[in-house]
Amino acid sequence: LNNLLESIASNNKILKDLFIDENRRKNYQEYILRFFALRNFQEYSSSMNKTMNNFMATYQNADEDKIKELKDSFNRTIDIIKQVFGNDAFCAYDRQKGKYMNKFSGSIYDSITVACSMFNTHDLMAHADDIRDCIQDMKKNNTEYQEYTYAATGSKNRVVGRIMMVYHAISKIIGKH
Repeated sequence: LNNLLESIASNNKILKDLFIDENRRKNYQEYILRFFALRNFQEYSSSMNKTMNNFMATYQNADEDKIKELKDSFNRTIDIIKQVFGNDAFCAYDRQKGKYMNKFSGSIYDSITVACSMFNTHDLMAHADDIRDCIQDMKKNNTEYQEYTYAATGSKNRVVGRIMMVYHAISKIIGKH
């Protein structure tokens, strides 16, 4: 699993655009691990670190098929997110300044990546404009989503809440669960 995290972080060229930063102190690897660990968000433990550690312990010696499945899932998801949302996919909206911040938000990343990973690429692309508009509107105007992605973002209620808000929004647009 460590090799997989390193490989994706080194080889996926769109991460720099979406993470809006260089890979200092293995940030990319942490974000990739967050994605994997939160895909089964119903089992989220009491903290992000515990959840990621539990995932690492479970899959540290995963077989080649599982590693390929994880790699394909992450790369497919991140690719479609870049296409649907563009480089500011994981940026929060600053209501006081009336514009998107040019800064990566881990909580927005969680909500979008995990939710998008639950849908097939064709459905997401077929509804890309509506999905992008809906999520941008959530970032700008939905106070509940803003709270879930702004303060105390590691609580189970907020982690599950923000993922489910994006999931339900996309599900409603696509018409599939």
